[in-house]
Amino acid sequence: MPKQQNELNHLHVEGVKCDNPDCDYEDMSVEWDDMELTIKTYLHKPCPKCGESLLTPEDVKTMRSLATLIDVSTEISKMIPESMRPEGWDKEITIHADLDGSGNCKLRREDEHETGQN
Repeated sequence: MPKQQNELNHLHVEGVKCDNPDCDYEDMSVEWDDMELTIKTYLHKPCPKCGESLLTPEDVKTMRSLATLIDVSTEISKMIPESMRPEGWDKEITIHADLDGSGNCKLRREDEHETGQN
């Protein structure tokens, strides 16, 4: 699932789920190794359960923005000399991004509840 694997930062996307709040369809077997191919496959594809779109252009735009943010943050982190990096610099932090079809993105750390919206 797309892993933009850089030194400290990476994007990992898992499966697809229906954005209709009244539908519980999800398919976590969908792989995102090739983000553009998966987008092409699922963009506007109707949910097999309720018929609504499984992947919207708004969510694709948000996913691409997140991927760019990760790339930029990695480049910035490379500019900081090792001697100036604080303790715990390389600690992995997992942040979940929940998209709802509108392009809005709710971010939360793995050990927290919802922390905000894009």
